[in-house]
Amino acid sequence: MSDLVPITLLDDEHLKDDERWVRHLLEGTVGQTRVIDRRGGSEQGKHDLEVDLPDGSGIAAVEITSAADSARLRASARADRFLSGLTVPGSQIWWLVQYTPQADARELSRSASLVTLLTAMEGQGVLSASSLSDYRDPRREQLKALGIQSVHGIEGSSHPGAVSVMPDFVAGYGWAGSRADDWVNEFLASDLGKSKLAKLARAVADEHHLVVLMYPDTDGGLGIAGALADLLDGEGGGGLPSAEPPMPLTHLWLIAPTVPTRAFRWARSSGWSVVRFPPEQPQAA
Repeated sequence: MSDLVPITLLDDEHLKDDERWVRHLLEGTVGQTRVIDRRGGSEQGKHDLEVDLPDGSGIAAVEITSAADSARLRASARADRFLSGLTVPGSQIWWLVQYTPQADARELSRSASLVTLLTAMEGQGVLSASSLSDYRDPRREQLKALGIQSVHGIEGSSHPGAVSVMPDFVAGYGWAGSRADDWVNEFLASDLGKSKLAKLARAVADEHHLVVLMYPDTDGGLGIAGALADLLDGEGGGGLPSAEPPMPLTHLWLIAPTVPTRAFRWARSSGWSVVRFPPEQPQAA
């Protein structure tokens, strides 16, 4: 994200990449922000930003965080460590393998189970298989047992025998209504959510905003992107969440990787709505 949003605002260098990206988004919606949590400063450990309320009635404290799938992050790290050099000896195929968080990368690198499966598939002229396929596919259970979502072989490539591993795709099956409420409640009750609420509770401010950047490699990230794509700015009704976050929050922002970038925004005074950020603001990749 740093490539999308260079350091251009005062004290940008004190923010992480995703925090800087969110700050630039908010500048076009809530007004000019100032960084409070400066590295090495006396305010370190406090909320990230503050903004003067437009009517001059006070200030808003803003804390920025992100929702990433920790299990997938750990699986990705293990795959990079143990499977980056995996090959299928004698194969003329470049194999693309999508793994799930349940995959044991260390065991896959030690055993011959995955290589044996790919060798057999090539020998049978089969270049694609998925654990999400028809139950009659004999490879379905093999892949599930290995923690593999799918494999796909590319013929005539410049990487014969190479095995490239990547995270599995996350499928979003709708996120509005009760599913959205469940996600909001679970996130705010998590250790991360509770720590952010506690930090905002210590802020001396008139409004307390928690901004959650939801990455697309999570169920919530894909779900919110799909839900927002179907809603117009400011639309209410059954398509919106209904959960009411606890104090001290006065505002909750759930920012999705949509183009243009949109968010679900909750305000204690008015409830849930959809916000689209101004077009001149940085967009999600």
